[in-house]
Amino acid sequence: MRRLALGGIAAIAIMAGCGGGEREGAPPPPREATTTSPAPRHDPRFVAQCTAGEPTRFASGLSRVRGVAIAVGDTSQMIVVDADAGSVSAIASRVVEGAAPQPIAMPGAEGLFALEAIDGERFVVITRGACPEGHEATHCLAARLLGPDAGVRSEAVIIELPGALRTVRVGASGDAVWIARTSAGPQPELDRIAAGEGSLEVTTRALGDGIDAREQATEILGLAVSGGSWAVLWRHGAAEDATSGVVLSTQLDEHDVEALHEALVLESFQWYAGALSVIAAFEFARPIFVRIGADGEVRGDVRAVPPGEAPPQPFATRRTAAIVGGGERLELEVRDGAGDAIAPRVAIEGAFVADVARRADGFVVAYARRDGGLAIETRDVRCAAASR
Repeated sequence: MRRLALGGIAAIAIMAGCGGGEREGAPPPPREATTTSPAPRHDPRFVAQCTAGEPTRFASGLSRVRGVAIAVGDTSQMIVVDADAGSVSAIASRVVEGAAPQPIAMPGAEGLFALEAIDGERFVVITRGACPEGHEATHCLAARLLGPDAGVRSEAVIIELPGALRTVRVGASGDAVWIARTSAGPQPELDRIAAGEGSLEVTTRALGDGIDAREQATEILGLAVSGGSWAVLWRHGAAEDATSGVVLSTQLDEHDVEALHEALVLESFQWYAGALSVIAAFEFARPIFVRIGADGEVRGDVRAVPPGEAPPQPFATRRTAAIVGGGERLELEVRDGAGDAIAPRVAIEGAFVADVARRADGFVVAYARRDGGLAIETRDVRCAAASR
C-alpha cells in the first residue's frame, strides 16, 4: 500500500462589511438528498409508495428562472433562484406567500453551484462563473453567508479554479461547507468554507501530491465529512486502465484502495464506528458494501448488496432522492442506500427546473413552473410502506 504526501494549505479570510439588505463541464453537485447514479440497476419489487402534498407558492410573476436550489436547516428553509448573471434571489421560509425574492449580488455569477444549510440556521450559497476583476484565474466560485431571513451575512469570498470543473462533490458539517473537485490537468483539490459571525474563510488543500495526474483524468467519487474529519475517494485514470487507481485522502494521509479500483460511483459513503462505510456501484455487478480504515485497508468482508434486501448499517434505512427527466416532465425518484428505487416515481407537475432536499423523514421539492409568469413552489414528498 503506497502512502502519498498531502499538499500545502492556502487560507483566505474576508470579513463582512455592513449587512445588506451549474458548473461548466461538471454535473450538478450531489447533495445529501441526492444520488449520482442515473437510474437503478435492477427493476425491484417496490417496497413503498411515495406521494406529494399540495403545493406551497413562495413567489410568482417572475420573468426568468434558470435554476433553483433548496436547503433545509433545523428551524428554517431557504430557496435560491438563479435568474440573471451576477446575482441570485433568496426566499426564506418565514416570508409570506407571494413576497418578493431578495436579490443578492454574486460576483461573476453565471449559474447556481450549491446551496447548503450550516449550523442549523444559516446557509451558504455558491455560484460558478467568471472571476471578478483582480483575480488571475478565468474560472471562479463565489460564496456568501445567508441568515435564516435570507439576509446577507458576509461579503462574497472567491475560490479561483485552475480550469473548468470536471467532477464535484459537496458536503456540509457544523459551520462549514466542503467542496471536492477536479479540473483537467491539475491535482484534485478540497475547499473548506467556514462561517464565522460575519465572515466566510476559505481553505484549499491539494490532494494527491504523490501522483502526477497531468496525463490522467481525475474524478471525485465521494466526499464524507463529520465535524472536522473528512475523507475523499477519487480516481486517477480510467477504471479499465491497469495504471489507474482509487485513492483515499483524509486529513492525515493518503492511500490506494484496491477494492474500489473498478467502482463507477459511490451510492453511500460516510464515517461510521471508526471507519468509512461505502456502498460502491459497478458496471456489470450489484453494488458492494465495504468498510475501509483511514489507512486504506479493508476491514471485514466485502459483500454484494442483493436486490430487494436492506443494505448493511449504517445504510439500512437510508433514503435519497433525485430529480429525473427533462423539459416539463420532471419526476422525483426515491432510492435506498444501494441506489435502488423503492417506489414508483412522483411527477412534479408543470416543473421545468427543480431541486430536492431532505426534511424530517421525507423530502421537499422546490421547483419553477409557468403560471402566467413564472412561479416558485414547493411540495413535501412522503413515502410509506407499500400495501401487500
